[in-house]
Amino acid sequence: MQTAEYPISANYCAKWSIVEGIREIISNAMDTKLEFTTGWDNGYGYVHDNGNGFPKECLILGEGESKDDTQIGQFREGLKIAGLVFARERRFFRGKTVGYTFNFRMAQSTTFDCETLFMDFEQNEQEKGTIVTFECTEAEIDIAKALFLKDERDTAFIVPDRPGELFINKSFVHKIDKALYGYNIADKNAANRDRSILNMDNVKDSIQKIWNTIEGERFIKTYLKSTEQFIEHEITISVNPKCKHIWHEELEKIYGSKYCVFDDEQYAHQVADWGYRVIKPLTYSMKSTLNYYLDVPMCRDILENHIKKEYTDFTPNLSPHQLKIYNLALDMAYLYYEEPLNIMVVEKISFLEEDDSRAMADRDNNRILITPKAIDRGLKKLIGSIIHEQTHLTKGHNDSSRAFEDDLTEVIGDLLVKMNKQMLIGERDPI
Repeated sequence: MQTAEYPISANYCAKWSIVEGIREIISNAMDTKLEFTTGWDNGYGYVHDNGNGFPKECLILGEGESKDDTQIGQFREGLKIAGLVFARERRFFRGKTVGYTFNFRMAQSTTFDCETLFMDFEQNEQEKGTIVTFECTEAEIDIAKALFLKDERDTAFIVPDRPGELFINKSFVHKIDKALYGYNIADKNAANRDRSILNMDNVKDSIQKIWNTIEGERFIKTYLKSTEQFIEHEITISVNPKCKHIWHEELEKIYGSKYCVFDDEQYAHQVADWGYRVIKPLTYSMKSTLNYYLDVPMCRDILENHIKKEYTDFTPNLSPHQLKIYNLALDMAYLYYEEPLNIMVVEKISFLEEDDSRAMADRDNNRILITPKAIDRGLKKLIGSIIHEQTHLTKGHNDSSRAFEDDLTEVIGDLLVKMNKQMLIGERDPI
């Protein structure tokens, strides 16, 4: 028999109990991706897998067989710490794998003058699999077995009947506060080695990926009908386009055919009078999910669309002075564009702006909208606004973009050339 001494005291991973120790033994068996059995008989539990076994070097802390992303262990300490837990509790623990048998025990170290962990080895003739036998109660092994999901799926998924429980590759790691459902994720960096601390950024990112492609109506319904905030409402769900129709079907079941997202109390009262059900999101993230990714309009969007439907030609109501400025602007625009522009004077462009003194490119109808207050700003600003908005219509780029700046620069240059052909660079012809 050979003996090796670990310079580790019984206090290492002090919070781990026998249940955590059994959990690690089962985790190792799961990582073989082969059938394995667990059982209990007369005070002893066992876990038996049909893998290829593992070399002795895997019993060194920090060493072990390489694990892929679907396997549970990442610190390569699980089985060793499990042995420590049983040893400090003075409970029987023995592993038998291909070529050798091992056991862990606590004993007095002559090197360190204190009690440390020891491991004993002896050769065997076993050719396949690993079996670990340990002393425990039936309740302890049952609790440990319940920490694993029996599910054939390899992907991340919702665990509906275990709310708040977080699993990594089907192994329970921690309880999440305030969660609608439990989750199985694949990100091993979402928890520390002891599985006692969660990296919530990683956890939320993994939950978000699950919800992005969720197709279960009951999950969506629970999310939408919640009256209190859960972790699901703290993430922005960028709903996959192929799943959008399911969300909208659930929204219609709850809110009817006319609904919008709350943004202002005054706006909400107005749209409610028009028969809209106003959804009050629990969080900013939920608001983004509804409005940005599911295209549910805000209250202000309903108001804006309402006034757009009521646009009428306000030109007959202009004062003589306003009409003179407006006609001059049309003439100047014609000189440059050499064709009439589609311009409409409306009383207001926006329901939400009290001092609505602007022009706007109405791309849906390929026209420019102008308010009387925009005319009141004077001819210079009015013709400037017309050229600005017409550039939006003809070029298609938005404000505050380099592309639009380039478009407008080209228009200004072209305008100057057309208006000043006889004044360019002495007697030379314009380029």
